[in-house]
Amino acid sequence: QFMEFFNMEDMDSKPQHRDFDDLSHQPKDQQKSFLLDIIQKFMKYFGYGLLETPHLIPRRNEYQERVEKRSTILVNGQQFIIQTSEEKTCYKEEDEVYNYCMLLCHWYLHVIEMHDTAKEGDIHRAVLNCKYAIPFFYSHSKLSKYLVENVNYVLQTEHLLSPLQSLRVLEGSFVNTIGGKGKCVESDLVQEHSVCNQKSLIRSLGANKTEKSISRATASADAIAEICSQMDNCLQIKPKSGRHSKTVSVNDQIIVSRELRKIRPFQYISGRKCQGFSSLHPIPVTTENVPNMKDWINHLIRRLTRGQVVPVEEEEDEEEQDDWEED
Repeated sequence: QFMEFFNMEDMDSKPQHRDFDDLSHQPKDQQKSFLLDIIQKFMKYFGYGLLETPHLIPRRNEYQERVEKRSTILVNGQQFIIQTSEEKTCYKEEDEVYNYCMLLCHWYLHVIEMHDTAKEGDIHRAVLNCKYAIPFFYSHSKLSKYLVENVNYVLQTEHLLSPLQSLRVLEGSFVNTIGGKGKCVESDLVQEHSVCNQKSLIRSLGANKTEKSISRATASADAIAEICSQMDNCLQIKPKSGRHSKTVSVNDQIIVSRELRKIRPFQYISGRKCQGFSSLHPIPVTTENVPNMKDWINHLIRRLTRGQVVPVEEEEDEEEQDDWEED
């Protein structure tokens, strides 16, 4: 995106942006203000940070066309022709590649923002992230349970709870289990890992297990999991992970970068197709869907405030499905 914004062909080429000047001879304060201004223009150009005001996000598929109109009037039996012109909004054919890549970047930036917030245990950004995540979950499904959780979290911490109780909820959202700066994790994630450790021990008990045996086996589930992890580390056994075990090599990055520059995913080219992602938009919620989203959020707020049940999608837990298959 930066190369597209600065009109650069590759990482070694010189930026051709009209506002970009040589800063080597400028003082540091002027360089800093110039770079901040460029970053703001970059974010505005691609619509970052404007999800709450989607009408400000530039639309690449729209263009204005002047249409000439002629009308005839009669004055005292004489015929006059009046010619007027007006601008009409026209729409190009959608660029599905551009829409997919832009939406992917919006999701990615928000995910790493939430990840950084959790690492720092920042209670101030926690509520802001929940508010900013609402359009993302609404675009996925208005019955998403994560949408309800975000709305409920903001509603409780900002309005319904007392200041002291709200602070307790915010501070209890993160926990630091190993110490050190930037080592916080989400409290519910720690609880999920603990439940996962307990389930693995319960499975090992086999059939005909009693409640007392389950309680005895799972009392130190986290300590047992830590011992097993240290043992695997000593034996150089790699743990199961959802991330890549090896970093991407520099050569692979160069190859991918060259291919992306050929495709130009962030340059709007009308008519390009992206198979399987034809219904995506470059932003999570378009301007036309904002009124519907606001109505649905108000509906959720009314039900949550009254303590009523909110309908959500039923998502089958993978671990519960594994338990069912084993049984």
